[in-house]
Amino acid sequence: MTESESSSSTRARRTAKSPSSPRARTRRTQAERREQTRTQILEVSSQLIRSRGVSGLRTQEVAELAGVSQGAQFHHFPTKDDLVIATFAYVHDKFVQRSRWQPSAESSLAEVIDHIIEDAFDFYFDDAFYLDLALGIDGQSPLLDKVQKRIITSRFQAETAWREALEAKGLRRSIARDVLAMTLSLVRGFGVRHLMERDKPQFLRLSRWWSKIILDYLASHNELSTSRNAKKTRS
Repeated sequence: MTESESSSSTRARRTAKSPSSPRARTRRTQAERREQTRTQILEVSSQLIRSRGVSGLRTQEVAELAGVSQGAQFHHFPTKDDLVIATFAYVHDKFVQRSRWQPSAESSLAEVIDHIIEDAFDFYFDDAFYLDLALGIDGQSPLLDKVQKRIITSRFQAETAWREALEAKGLRRSIARDVLAMTLSLVRGFGVRHLMERDKPQFLRLSRWWSKIILDYLASHNELSTSRNAKKTRS
């Protein structure tokens, strides 16, 4: 086992042993115990896929690191494909839950754009995106197709919410789509580069430039003329 694999196994073992919440004073129900077991398995699986790829995932090792029997694991995930698909769904669903910030009526367009950038950084610098990369590199087409259907559903929920937030600030739908697509593409590129050049502060600084470029472009092309908010002054 390489040093990297040993490190990922150690992290996975710690995750499985660390409860997600303080020990309850009352006895947990059977449903709660099942859910905890399922979560432990998925957390370990996500860490191993990120470090080794789907092809390097071993269900027996997942059970060992999660501290559950193989029988318990097979009860939740009868096959490796079932485990992989559930792992991607679990990671992406966690991201969608975290990204449900809703702009208020007082939020400026600049603030909405800043939150979109923050949301994109949360995704493209997190397990959800790096698991997607790992699966794409493995190139397991049948499994890739199944996972992508699940990913697209969860990602579109977040992206639709952001597009609607931009439209609520007065942008035409076509412009809102373009702003969102370019912003997400920029941060996605930063996420990939982060694998080779770990300089997140620089990426954050460049994203602030991008935010200003968007606002300047929209103002110069009269796209802000019908917006209900003024351009936020930036230093």
